[in-house]
Amino acid sequence: MGLVTLAGGDVHKAEGYFRQSLHLYQELESQGGIAIALEGLAGVAAAQNQAEESARLMGAAAAIRESIEMPISPNSQSIYDKMLAPLLYKLKPQ
Repeated sequence: MGLVTLAGGDVHKAEGYFRQSLHLYQELESQGGIAIALEGLAGVAAAQNQAEESARLMGAAAAIRESIEMPISPNSQSIYDKMLAPLLYKLKPQ
C-alpha cells in the first residue's frame, strides 16, 4: 500500500503505511520486513527532497539485507532507483 500510495503522490499517507509496517515487522522481528519498510521510508524522504535522510535509510536497509543475505529483487531495485534518481546528484561530492 505504501508504494502505491507514494506513487500516487500522497506522501504523508504513504509515510503512515511504511511506519505502520515498520512497527509490525519490528514486533515480528522480521529483519527482511524491516529492510523493506526502511526502503519505503527512504522513498518518502526522497519525495520530500530529504536526500541525506533518504540515503541514511537506504544504507540501513542495505546493511540489514546484507546481514541476513537477502538481496534486493531486480523489480524492487528498479522501483527504488526511480524513486531516488532525482536526489542522486545532490549527494555527489562537488
